[in-house]
Amino acid sequence: MERVLFLAALLAPLVSGGLLCLLRDREGPRVPLAALAATVLTSALVWYLIARAGEGTHVLLAFTESLVLCLGFDGLGRFFAGILASLWPLTVLYAMSYLRGKTRPGSFYGFFTLSYAASLGVAMAGNLFTLYVFYELLTLATAPLVLYPMTRQALRAARTYLIFSLGGAAFGFAAMVWLFTHGAGGTFTLGGLLSAAADGETARLFFLLGFLASASRPPSSPCTSGFPAQPWSPRPLRPCCTLWPWSRRAPSPSSA
Repeated sequence: MERVLFLAALLAPLVSGGLLCLLRDREGPRVPLAALAATVLTSALVWYLIARAGEGTHVLLAFTESLVLCLGFDGLGRFFAGILASLWPLTVLYAMSYLRGKTRPGSFYGFFTLSYAASLGVAMAGNLFTLYVFYELLTLATAPLVLYPMTRQALRAARTYLIFSLGGAAFGFAAMVWLFTHGAGGTFTLGGLLSAAADGETARLFFLLGFLASASRPPSSPCTSGFPAQPWSPRPLRPCCTLWPWSRRAPSPSSA
């Protein structure tokens, strides 16, 4: 039953976001109200899981023995999922006021709801591979939000956003491949993933790759000139951008 609920918590915003994207040219209050309803329903499911779900993980899809998509909660995952479930409906309410009268509302609400699904996937990730997949899906879902105004400045910003994000994705992929080739696996464990897999030097190399993967992402990179403060960033997106660099769980190198 828990597996079904975890899957439903992801599919609700995923399907709703896709349908809202199809209504990108529809005017009127129905689009934001539909986005709000989908967000509230998803948040209710997430809070139920936070309160009732156990500590185990639930496999969604297994590609190989090491590459497994699985969802579950630990203490930190519950904390971040609770933040997301609390703030996202409030952000949609704010967006309903801020974006009143704007064109293509379905485009914004659709990708914003898809971003909710990807963010929850990060918070509920049961291993490093799942976290990496949903983190990159979050990049793809938020890029159209940067592009939403469709101005020259927004186009330039979206290009910069994608360049830095793809660079971070490459560093993250290298770190994950290194981890698997050293036999550590990707399951989150207390004390970090490297305790039985690497000496101090190789653990520091892995930590450096993971740090570069995180530091090169907007808005955490100093080279992006303060992503959340840019005028082309829709204001309802900024709380999401502020939380984004922190809503992830990286393996600790402390045991190395």
